[in-house]
Amino acid sequence: MSTADDRLALVQQNYQAALDDEPHDLAAAETAAQVAAIQANLAAAKQIYYEALEAQLTQAGGDVEQAYLDASTALDAVAQIRGQAAAMPDLISRLNKATQAASRLVAQAKQASAARG
Repeated sequence: MSTADDRLALVQQNYQAALDDEPHDLAAAETAAQVAAIQANLAAAKQIYYEALEAQLTQAGGDVEQAYLDASTALDAVAQIRGQAAAMPDLISRLNKATQAASRLVAQAKQASAARG
């Protein structure tokens, strides 16, 4: 079972990867829409990370653990597609899925906290 530190680290890893890879991703973008999607993903990842810091993600449970596993899998998928030098639309899709999964993780942990609070 994941800990609060594990959950926060995963959300932070999603944000840090989006931040670190943004210059490369922007250079590889072929359209203005791709540039906007990359920038929007980074902004969302940052917001989710700061929300996770505030929430502390201390509550656990089945839904929280599943959200953690989903977020971990989504982040692994981003790393995998980067290794394959995939097309930009595929990368953007996986970036969005990873950030959405991180968002669900934070939401599930906050919901568990509210239910126990």
